[in-house]
Formats: sequence, C-alpha cells, structure tokens
Amino acid sequence: MKVYMPEDYIPPTKKSYSLSALAFWGERLASAPGAEWEQVFDEKILIEGRRLYRDAPVTEVILGEKDAAVEFRRTRERTALHALWDVDEKGFLHWRASVESREYAAPFAVAALYCIEELVGAEYPNLPADFVPVNSEEKKTTANTRAKNHAASAVQKPEAEMRPPRKLRLVFSADESSLFFSAFWSDGARSRENVPALNSGEREQMIRLATFAHKGNFIFDLKRDRYVLAGMHRAMRFAAETLPRWRERFEIEDGDGSLSELMLDAENLDAELELDAENANAFSVRWRFSISGNALTEHETGTILAHRGESVFLPGRGVVRLRERTAQLVNDWPDCATHGVPVYSLLSLFRDADAAKLSPDPKLLAWRKKFLQEPKPPKNLPSFLRPYQARGAAWIKQMFKRKAHPLLADEMGLGKTVQVLTVLALDQKSKHPALIVCPASVIPVWHNEIRKFFPQITVNTLGEDGVFSKKRHAGASPKIWLASYGMLRRHTDALSKKKFSYAVLDEAQFIKNPQTKIAQTCLQINAEHRLALTGTPIENRHLDLWTIFRFLMPGLLGRRSTLENELADVDAETLERLRTQIAPFILRRTKIEVAQELPEKIQTALLCPLLPRQKEFYEELVRGGLSAYGAAAGTSDVPTKNALAQNPANLLALLMRLRQAACDPALLPGQSALGTEFSGKISVLLERLQEIIDSGSKVVIFSQFVSLLDRVHNALRERFSETPVFLLTGKTIDRDAPVRNFQNREGSAVFLVSLRAGGTGLTLHSAEYVFLLDPWWNPAVEEQAIDRVHRIGQKKRVFVYRMVAAGTIEERIEKLKQTKREMFDTLVGALPDMSDWASHYPSLESLIALSGD
Repeated sequence: MKVYMPEDYIPPTKKSYSLSALAFWGERLASAPGAEWEQVFDEKILIEGRRLYRDAPVTEVILGEKDAAVEFRRTRERTALHALWDVDEKGFLHWRASVESREYAAPFAVAALYCIEELVGAEYPNLPADFVPVNSEEKKTTANTRAKNHAASAVQKPEAEMRPPRKLRLVFSADESSLFFSAFWSDGARSRENVPALNSGEREQMIRLATFAHKGNFIFDLKRDRYVLAGMHRAMRFAAETLPRWRERFEIEDGDGSLSELMLDAENLDAELELDAENANAFSVRWRFSISGNALTEHETGTILAHRGESVFLPGRGVVRLRERTAQLVNDWPDCATHGVPVYSLLSLFRDADAAKLSPDPKLLAWRKKFLQEPKPPKNLPSFLRPYQARGAAWIKQMFKRKAHPLLADEMGLGKTVQVLTVLALDQKSKHPALIVCPASVIPVWHNEIRKFFPQITVNTLGEDGVFSKKRHAGASPKIWLASYGMLRRHTDALSKKKFSYAVLDEAQFIKNPQTKIAQTCLQINAEHRLALTGTPIENRHLDLWTIFRFLMPGLLGRRSTLENELADVDAETLERLRTQIAPFILRRTKIEVAQELPEKIQTALLCPLLPRQKEFYEELVRGGLSAYGAAAGTSDVPTKNALAQNPANLLALLMRLRQAACDPALLPGQSALGTEFSGKISVLLERLQEIIDSGSKVVIFSQFVSLLDRVHNALRERFSETPVFLLTGKTIDRDAPVRNFQNREGSAVFLVSLRAGGTGLTLHSAEYVFLLDPWWNPAVEEQAIDRVHRIGQKKRVFVYRMVAAGTIEERIEKLKQTKREMFDTLVGALPDMSDWASHYPSLESLIALSGD
C-alpha cells in the first residue's frame, strides 16, 4: 500500500553519534577555544543563525570524532544544505558548507553548531560514569587491549573525576539596554578559568549552559567573559518566563537587584517639550521626562533619547518606556537639546500635543497665531486676477513672510502659473533671480504666460551650456530662469555657484521618488524661498508627498522610513494625522469650489465590444499567461499575488499585451498589417465621431500608445478626409504650432495627443469632447489629460468618454477605480492609490480572463 506524503513533509531529525564522538564534542564545547566559537561571526549572522536554528527543518545531525555534519532541508528550493564543522589540533573550530557562497551559508553554519550543542547537551548525561574517550592510538590496539586500558582508566581516575560535581552559579546584572550574567563555580572560581579541571558532571553543566544561553538569545562576550541578552523587552520576557527553568539547573544570584525589577511591568514616562525662540526663523527643543511627577536626571533623559523610544532599564527606577506616540516623536527629535529647528516645524509639534506636553515661549505662540490668520491681499495686485487667484497670491506671500515654503495644489486649469508670476512680479527687493523648474513640454506655457500677463519681466531658459549667465540676455540679468527637469539634472554643478530668490517646482510630482537624480538635483537648489506646484500631489501613493516636502521644508514629515511604516497599513486615523500636519502649508481649490463659471463636465464609461478576431487574440494571450504561471490543466487557480512575486516583469508585460489586444490587435508584435476593422474601439470611435464632426465640434483623443494614434489617424483620413487632424507626440518638435492651429480653427477638428507628451502643459479648451482610448490605471494621469480641455476659458459643457473594452481587464480596473474613489478620504483632494489593485483579484484568471457579461 502506497502512503501519500505531502511535498512539504519533513521527516524526524535523524541523529548519529558514538560515545567517543559525544565525549569528544562535549570536551571541545565546554572549554576554550572551542567554547568561544561565536566570536568568529558578526552579530547579524548570529541572529540569523539563531532564527534558522529555531525554524529551519533539520533532517540529520551526525557527530564524528573530530568532525560533525548537519543537514538542512530548504523547502523553497527543495534541496538540502550540509554544514560541516571540524576541530584542528589546537582545538579551534572550523566550518564549511555544501554551497559556494560563504555569505549565504554562514548562518546555516551557526544554526548547525547550535544543533550540535543541543544534541551534546541532551545526550552527554547518558555517558557511562566511568567512560573515558579513546584516542586514535588506542584504535590501533586489539579489543582486549582497549578493554584493559578502559578498565585501568576507570580505576585510575583523576582527582577531579573522583569528587562530586560543583554547581554553576550565575550572577546576573543589567545596564540600560541589556541583561547579562557571568558564570562561577560554587566555590567562587570563575567557570572559564577552571574548565580543564572539570569532571564529567561539570562538563555536562557547561554544555547545558551554552545550550540554554543560545536558546535564550544570549551572546557570549569574550572580552568581558559574560553572556549578554540585548534589548529590555527580551530581558523582561526572559525574567518572567524563562528564568524559573534556569533556577532548576543553576544557582542564580541577582547581583544588582535588576532581576527583581525586570519582573515588574515597565513604567510609562510623562514627557514635556520646552520650546524657546532663538531668532525669527528657528527655535530650540528640550525634552523633560518624569515618572509620577518625579523628574528624570539629565543623564537619564539622555539615556532615554539615545535609545530612540525603546524600553530602558534605569537603576532604582526599573524598566521605563515612552508611550507609543511619544516614541514616534522622539524619533524625529533624538537629541537631548536640539537647536536651530526651522520655525515651520512648530505646527507639527502642536499636532503632536497628545504625545508630549508643550511649553512654548510667548514669541512662538505669537508666531503660530499670526501664521494661521487669513492673509491680507497685497497692494498693487493685477486687475485680471480672479478673486481666488488673488487670495492664492496673498497666501503664498504670507507663507514666505512666515518663513514657510508652501505647496500650491489647485486643481489643474485654475491658473497656478499666473498666481506664481504675480508673487514674483510684486517682489522688487530680491537681488537674485528666480528659478522655475518644469517639464520641458511646459516651458512654452511659462513663456506665453509671462508674455501675456507680465511682459515687463525678463526671462531666460537654461540651455545646453548649463550656464546661468547674464551674457545670454543682452547684458542684463533675467528676473526669471526657466529650466526643464532634464536640463537641470545634466547641469547639477552649475547650481553650487548660483543663489536664487525663489525656487519653483512646477508639476512637482516629478520628484516623488527621492532616489532619482532629478529629485537629488532639486534638493541642491540654493534659494531663499521654495514653492511647489502640482494639481496631483499624490500621483500614485501618499508617500509621494514626502519628497515634495523634503524639498520645501526638510524635517516636516520626519524620516521617510517612519512615514512609510505609518502608511504601510493606512487607516483613517493615520491619514487624518498626516493631513493635519501638512494642511497649513497646502492650498488646494477645485473648479467646483472657485470656478463656478466653468461649464459642467460629464464623464461616461463607453463599453466597446471585442470583435471576433480581436477576441481570439485576447483569449490566446490569457491561455498563454495562465499556462506560463503554472496553472494545472483544466484549472486556473494561480494566485495573482504569487504571479506578481514570481516574475513581476513578465506579469506586467502580459497585462500590457492584454491591454493592447483590447485596444487594437494590430498593436501586438507581428500583427501590424491587420486592418482597423479588427478593432472594436476604433469602430465605436468612428461611429461616435461621425455625429460630433457633423455638428462642427472639436475633439481631443488621448492614448498612451502612439502606434494606436497613428492607426486612428489613418482611419480618420479615410473616413473624414475633409476634417483637419492634428497630432502631438513625443516626436513633435514644435508643440505650439498644432496647439495654436487647433485652438484658432473654426469648425470641427480632431487633435490626437499621446498621454505622455500632452498630459500636462496644454490648453485645448476650444474642444468640448474628450476620448480616452485606453483609460490609464492611474486616475490622476487621466484627470491631468481631461483638464487640458476642462479649464479656465472653457465656455461649453465637456463630454468625457473612457473607452473600455467590455469583459476585459480594462473593465475590471475601471470598476475598481470608481470603487476606490469612494473609499478613500484623501489628504489634499488627490486621487486614490491604485498600487494594490492586484489584491482585489484573488486569482490571475479573475483578473485577466474574458468574461461573457
């Protein structure tokens, strides 16, 4: 009868050893230098080794005379790894493994020797009382001779073997962050100085001590001759749960009374922050801690702060800890006394009033009161500003006056550019020029706005030479320098030699990734005032805000890792706390709020059926994708998350191919010769355009696939030969010409725009219809595109059509986007994070298969 064994079945550990091998390893592990083998490894390797010792499946432990081997089963790789240890003539232990990478194998070697120690510790007491290990010379004698030698050795025992074994006495003490003990024999001798004289019973205790210590996460400190357990949390757990078992084996002495204090619950500290103004721009922070009204000393306070919120042992007070919110605040203010804190950080501290009592001086209280007041409109504001634009300019100026550096996050199309130019034009005192950094496609927009509203302002654009020089402007220094993100990145060195009055980042979401060269370059700009502009401050996830505020006001959001941890399991409370922290520095207005003269925007998801041949292409891609990710015949239960973890690049490529098939199968490799009649979307688009063009209206069509735009262009020339068609992609050199011609044309016209090239920096409000050929999975990018048409100056209702291939992955993602819009309470009016879409579809089939609905 065949017994079914699951693939992950781990057989019991097989143990092989002789009495001689057991005695040999007992001697080596109880005495120097073998007992000090841990000193060979770094602490990180020891920690990982202990984890493997607890968790890794061990199939066999073999003790030989002078060497030993341990076999681990690696379940993920379904292979075995062997770790081997041997002893040289001087008693030093050496290891090797069955894999070439010593870095990878080192933790397994550590775990292996812990397994060997455990086996020796468990079996050593079973050695016969009169057993004496045989050496290699004795192996050459006959059995009778060995028996005689063994009998003689049993009779002629050393004096140490004749006396009763002494009992180990462990003396415990603690410092601020660790528990430690030293081992002595009952007669007062230090254990490690007396190892050579130990009898078999004492050797057994030494081996058991090493085994117990390793299981308890103690590490032997060779320099101080003691075992150390780092971390007060682990020390308290040891005292409460493990120490009683140790008392059964060893004599325990509480050397400084710390053990009894560790058995008590940790005390929560009360915290107070003293804030003192140092000048108009900065203040100092000093921590004060107390327990039940009793203040900690300056030394104790320094100890608390040095351990960044971890529990700490204070002699005479026991274990103390900060409350969770206080600990988070301490991570941002680690020093006992911090000077030169930017004044804008004051509002963040008031946000954390529940974490610590605040004691600000009167100057700081006055600054806070003024900061939160409604800004007064500056003098000489241009008459062409709308009321909300005038308030925006006043708000920016007040932020700068209060030594803060804000984020203007008005919805796209509300005139952020003209508000910034107003602030720059009103400043007549600055000796240095302003720097405006933006995408290359938006530079013409800034030039046009300056020429239209502020022709008196001199402006220049950073060129290939990367020189901020007045020679490039007829001998006069320009008031404004324009630079694209790419050009600025290529000329980072020029920034170190230049000082600016203002640094403005337009489309500031470009620096959302702090690791990019663009972000690092922008952080090096030396400017008195800094300003960020973006209609989508959160383009993908809430963490995008961190780098933007790192540019504006370093330190406001603390450490990136801290914020990332807080947002890992985002909830309403976390978002509200973050929103409260940044709200004073963000101005966000929507069109509905301030531009009521804007006509209605009607959005519709236009379902497009797949045509028969197109359906075949899509289903073939689905079958190939499921097969590639290991779906068994007749089933398709591959978890989506597993597929993403297994090979994310291949999965993303599959999803891209499915989207291409849903748009037009001619986009797939090798299918470019297919006619447009095979695309359901193009067929539906042409039908819709017939009525729109006949009515004399204008249309803007977006797609991220330039090849799809080319296909639509050809179809339009065949179907509507008399209708002008304009095209804007990344290859378009003169961007102004097609935009200007489209805007100024009377009658019907079609503008084909690639999402990447034309999603920002365009004004196309002469159109009233927008088609998104392949809706993007990031709603923020879609909104950027739509707002090229629905913006200030639009006089007609705008109709937006998202063309979605019915029953495909496109329809599923579109439904998910709408659901998540309702779920998220966003920070500054931004759109939701779509990065976790895969988790909403448990199997790959549920995400990509064609449905018949």
